[in-house]
Amino acid sequence: VIINMYENSGKTMEGVRLDQAVLFFSSEVLSKAPGLTGLLVSAVVAASLSTISSVTHSLAASVWEDFIYQSRWAETFSQSEGVLTIRVITIISSIITLLLSYCYSHLDEALHLATVAPLVLSGPLLAVFMMAFFVPFANNIGVTIGMVSGL
Repeated sequence: VIINMYENSGKTMEGVRLDQAVLFFSSEVLSKAPGLTGLLVSAVVAASLSTISSVTHSLAASVWEDFIYQSRWAETFSQSEGVLTIRVITIISSIITLLLSYCYSHLDEALHLATVAPLVLSGPLLAVFMMAFFVPFANNIGVTIGMVSGL
């Protein structure tokens, strides 16, 4: 909508990349009314933080439930130790997310990587699902080795 507004009005966005269009719009149009620029920026940041928080917490819960909780190592955990473990997993996954986002910001081929990565993973993942349906004696160690070797 913002880019269309500039194209139809004859105004130019010279020197502005597409990922900076919202900030350009807020500094040019919304700066006339006090507080609207800050409101827009805070709304974007709040939406981003909410999404990132949900993803890291669900990742930590999945790692806990699927990998750690089912192991013999977790049988000795109390509930408070389990919560602490999930929090540590959340912190580690957040740090990894920040490092990856920093690395991707310097890549020109980030969009290409984002479209190719699911294609690379879909073959081994399909093999895992087919194995679950048709091979009753498959176990988690063999499936994990097959998934990693398939990549």
